Amino acid sequence: MLRQNHTHLNLLEHNASIFWREINPKVSSCIQLKQLLSMYATFENWESVINLSSRAVLHVNKNYERAEFYYIWICALNETHDYPALIHLAKHLIRMGAQCSAFYCLAAMAYTFAEKNKLALKLLKEQKKLHNMNNRYYREALGLFLTSLKRKIYVRKGMILLKKVCSNKSAGYFSWRNCIRVLSQNNCEDSMSRMLNLMHLKFPFAHEPYITSALIAMNENNWKESIRLLNQIIRDNPENKEAVLALSQCYEEDNGFENAYELMLKNKNLFHDQDYDYNHTMARLLEHNAREKNCKESCEDAVLFYDKVISLANFFHFPFNMFVAAREELQQFNKGLETKNKLLWSLEFFLQQQKPLSIASILSFEGAGRSLKFSSK
Repeated sequence: MLRQNHTHLNLLEHNASIFWREINPKVSSCIQLKQLLSMYATFENWESVINLSSRAVLHVNKNYERAEFYYIWICALNETHDYPALIHLAKHLIRMGAQCSAFYCLAAMAYTFAEKNKLALKLLKEQKKLHNMNNRYYREALGLFLTSLKRKIYVRKGMILLKKVCSNKSAGYFSWRNCIRVLSQNNCEDSMSRMLNLMHLKFPFAHEPYITSALIAMNENNWKESIRLLNQIIRDNPENKEAVLALSQCYEEDNGFENAYELMLKNKNLFHDQDYDYNHTMARLLEHNAREKNCKESCEDAVLFYDKVISLANFFHFPFNMFVAAREELQQFNKGLETKNKLLWSLEFFLQQQKPLSIASILSFEGAGRSLKFSSK
C-alpha cells in the first residue's frame, strides 16, 4: 500500500499543477492541491507543504479557500516547531480578521501551537462574544487550546471537540492528524486505535496506521517485527524522521548498537542541530560505544551531545538531572581512559628506547657463560 503512494503522488502533482495555471482556481483545483499537500505531509515533506500553502493563500480569491490554506500552513509550521513563524503568521491573520472571522480562529490556533496561550485565549473569548463559534476552525482551535492546558477536565473537553471536528465529512487529513496526536500524547490508546482505523478508511495513503502497528509491536517487545515494519516504512519514505528514531531504538533493544549508530549517521541530515530526540539518541549510542570499546573519541563526542541534550531539556522544561549525571560519569570515565592511555604510551616509549640485542652479543654472552667455572666448598 505504501509503495502505491508514490504513483498516487505523481498523479496528484500533475493534477495540482492546474491550480497554478488558473487565474481564479476552481473548487476542484483547490481540492487537488489540498490532497497533494496531505500526501506531502504523509511523507514528512514539510518544506513543500509550507512553500505551496503559503503561495496558495495569495493565489485564491475566496476567503474560505484562503482560510483552508492558512490552516494547512499553520499545521506545517507546528510540525517543524517554527514558533517565531507561527507568531508572525498569527499577527498577520489578526490584521486580516476583518475580512473573515475564521482568520481570528486560525490566529488563536497558531498562538496555541506557539505556546502563547494567553493570546490564544483572548482571541477565542472575543470570537465567543461575537457568536462566531459555528465554523470548524473555532472548534478545532478551542479543542487544541483546551488540550494544551494539561488539566484533565479541560483535556477531556478538548478531545471531545477534536473528535467532533473529525466526525464532520469535510474534515481533512490535518484535522485527523491533530486529533490523533492529542490522543497519543494523553495515552488514550483505545480512542486512538479507533480513530486510526477510521483514518485508514478515509485516507488510505496515510502512514499513521503503519507507524502505529510498529509502535504496538514495540510495546510488546517484538523487536524483529518492529524492525521489519519500520524498515518498510523508511524504504517508502526515507525522510520519515520518526521512523528512523523508532528503528534506532528497536536496534538498541535488540542489541544491535552498531546498526543503530550506522542508521543515525546515515540519516543525520534529516535532523537539525537542535533536535532533542536526535541529540539524545546520539549521546546514548556514543556512550555505549565509548564504554564497550574504551574509545576516548566516542566518549568526548558523547559528552558534547549530552551538553546539547541538557541545554534543550532545560529550554523545553524537561527533566535533565539524569543527563547531567550521565555526562559527569562519562567525564570521569574519560579521565580514566586518559590515565590508562598515558601509562600505555609511557610503557611503549620505554620499550622503544631499549637497545635491541644483536646475535653477536647473544653468542658472546653464551660463550662467557660456558667459560665460567664453579667450585664447591
